[in-house]
Order: sequence, then C-alpha cells, then structure tokens
Amino acid sequence: MSGNKTYNFDKLAKVYNTPIFQFFCFLAHSSCLRFLKNTFKDNLNILDIACGTGTFTKRLTKIKNGLRVFGIDNSKGMISIANKKNVACFKTANAEEIPFPDNYFDLITITDSFYYFKDKDKSISECCRILKTNSHLFIYTPYADSFFSRLLIKFGQISPTEKGSKHLKFLEIKNIAEKYGLIIVNKKIKYYPLTPFKYWLLLLVKN
Repeated sequence: MSGNKTYNFDKLAKVYNTPIFQFFCFLAHSSCLRFLKNTFKDNLNILDIACGTGTFTKRLTKIKNGLRVFGIDNSKGMISIANKKNVACFKTANAEEIPFPDNYFDLITITDSFYYFKDKDKSISECCRILKTNSHLFIYTPYADSFFSRLLIKFGQISPTEKGSKHLKFLEIKNIAEKYGLIIVNKKIKYYPLTPFKYWLLLLVKN
C-alpha cells in the first residue's frame, strides 16, 4: 500500500490472494464499481493508486471497451503478484511521486488506502496534475466523522498494518481536494461488507 512506511506490505502480498480476503474485496469492490458505473466510458486512461495485488485493477479493465488501465503500489511484493495477472500495466511507485505525465488520466481510483498515504496533500496534488480537465478521482475510505467510527478505527489500529495510518474526516478531505482544484460531485456512505465499519465513496472532478 502506498505511503505507509511503518509496515512492510511485501510480507502481506500473498495474504491478499487468499479466498477469504478476496471474498471481502469482491463485495467492497462491487459497491465501488456500482457507484462509478455512470463515470465509465469507452477508451479511457485509468490509474489505480495503491493497487495492491491488482484485484480491483483487474475488475476495472472489464468495465468498458478500449480501457488503458495502470496500477501503482510502493510494495514490490504486491506489484510482483499483480504483474502475473497480465491485465494492466503495473509499476512500483508511491502516491506522492506518480510517474506519469500531466493531464494523462480520465479516471484515478484510490480504494481503501488513502489513510496510508504519508503526505495526503502531495498525493492529491499529484492526482490533480495527472488528471485531464473534467476528469474524475474516486476515493473509497473509512468514515471517520462520528465518535463510534473513530473508536472502531482506533481499535483497528492494534493491527501492525495500521500503525502510522491517519484517517481524515470528510471536511478534511474536502478541504485538501478543493485546494488543488478538485470538487466533490457525488458522495455516499456505506458499510464495509459484513462489518460495522462505514466507508465514504467519494467522486471528485477536476475543474
């Protein structure tokens, strides 16, 4: 996962492909794709940031025709497994230094990983740089706006993978986005499948 310097996600790469993990991912990713369904068109350039082993990236490639899909993650172990799927172009990189030219992408996705990014301002700035005008950024991230949600997040940070993660409230995300010319045009709150955790589904557009 891009941005977390306190845990080596190379160690976790194989776990991502276990049936139980993939089952939960399938349910969560299905919600994301339904939320995004009206955003997709043919012949788009799409980037999946912090793509892990490429599970969500693979599903993105099948949504429409002629899609050029890329995935980046700062874990070499994750990218090694992703590349074996032969469904997209995967690179080892982090969200704060995205190795693509300006105004290149029609859609960027950040799915269940924004809280790991070390410098969220810089990552959003980079997204804005590589997005075309009137193109979209999608963020799927835990809801941290209520006391109960923050308590659940705090409890979850017992896990070594969550050390160093930082969850932002909606207004904090909105303020960072607007600083770099991104406007939230659609938002929804949904439970992560079969858990008490709520998640934001946010769609932003570059002006």
